[in-house]
Amino acid sequence: MHKIKTVFILGVNGFPYGTARIEKLKLIGKSLVARDIHVVFIGNEWGYLNKGDISVRGNYEGIDYLYTSGITHRPRSFFGRRWIKFKGIVNEMIYLQRNKCDAAIVSVISGMFFPLFFYWLYSRINGFKLYYPHHEEPEVTLNTKNLYNRLNVFLFNRFAWKMLDGAFPISDYLQDKIRKSNPGLPLLKIPAMVDFDIFGKVSQWNGSNGDNYFMYCGSIVYYEVIEFVIGAFEKVTSKEFQLHLVISGSRRKKEILYKRIEQSPKKHLISVYENLDYEILVQKYIHADALVIPLRDTIQDKARLPHKIGEYSASGNVIITNRVGDIPSYFEHKKNALLAESYNEEEYSRLMEYVTLNPEEVKKIGLSGYETGMKFFNYRNYGQQIINFMETT
Repeated sequence: MHKIKTVFILGVNGFPYGTARIEKLKLIGKSLVARDIHVVFIGNEWGYLNKGDISVRGNYEGIDYLYTSGITHRPRSFFGRRWIKFKGIVNEMIYLQRNKCDAAIVSVISGMFFPLFFYWLYSRINGFKLYYPHHEEPEVTLNTKNLYNRLNVFLFNRFAWKMLDGAFPISDYLQDKIRKSNPGLPLLKIPAMVDFDIFGKVSQWNGSNGDNYFMYCGSIVYYEVIEFVIGAFEKVTSKEFQLHLVISGSRRKKEILYKRIEQSPKKHLISVYENLDYEILVQKYIHADALVIPLRDTIQDKARLPHKIGEYSASGNVIITNRVGDIPSYFEHKKNALLAESYNEEEYSRLMEYVTLNPEEVKKIGLSGYETGMKFFNYRNYGQQIINFMETT
């Protein structure tokens, strides 16, 4: 058995402020740090969401990090970006040659074979194990009309699962698909992860103004889902409950959302929030009456288990969702969540109506959902499991 002491996280940029993928990797890193593993997050470009206080090298919540590009913010110049990318890749190669690790978690965009292939080469040259956290279907992540992307996806599906030492699928769907490609590849399923400690600290704040509201949090990329939530809310008879939408993404793409809200008969009850600090976002979760996350009957939603599921459960408030993908593996209707049978506005509206009429029962369901989250989604539960997995594969 090979003892794990140092783990590198490679292939993704944006630490520590970024997407759900960054947050998942950060929590994997924190779970290992809590078990006395030295974790280094290595980026070779820059972070799109990085704030001004992030230096090129440092330590964040116990995780060492380094930007081999020498910068943390996106350059304005096109040629400047090309140069920085080249510089970052070269410096990353030099760093991996000079600094040793026992294992690396590589998180290239799902379906991007060539970056994964280069990290595989590094791992074989430098003698470390390589693991891949699989979060999404490659065909969904990449635009396969692009010839380069189509080639990447083809090679990824054909060879990726034969190159790795192990993988961390997020769902049964992805786990089963990997097994069809390589039945012998060691797998450790890691679902949505969340830091329950933060929710415990924020819950002590007095931030509620007494409003009753449903809440949805997501990217404007999922506009179809946002419009679905608005449509379901419009059918709720209560004139007291509000709908709070916390939406990320470009301002230009949000204009269509603002136009949709302006046409709503309940526009005075719908609020949109943007660019919230994480502590404020958590505070909104905690003070919501119900947290809504509709899932479509698509490969994308079957394959993934949204990061928001973990955060919603940590709030202690009831989750409204539907039976897609891994949801039935963790939740039962009216036991620890409110589950619609399908992606249907009428069904969601009835569940939202139930929330307005049964506050005591809904609170009990939310607390059961919290217990489910503590059992399955708390990042602290996974550190030793990951170490054991890496040491025995």
